[in-house]
Amino acid sequence: MSTAEVEVVEAFTSVGITPERAMAAAAALNKRDALSDVSGVKSDVAVMKWMLGFNIAMTVAVLLKLFVH
Repeated sequence: MSTAEVEVVEAFTSVGITPERAMAAAAALNKRDALSDVSGVKSDVAVMKWMLGFNIAMTVAVLLKLFVH
């Protein structure tokens, strides 16, 4: 269990929530945070794919111009 999960469990138990429910809530929050991190990486990868595609297209265009001329 990470430090953040321990803090969430302690906060929930201090206000009277059972430890089992507090652990479930901490796990749900951790899962939500992990999913949001993955979506950020996916959008970065999409931009990199476009950049690579543009780079390859320009390289092919330059090579064609060089050798066809």
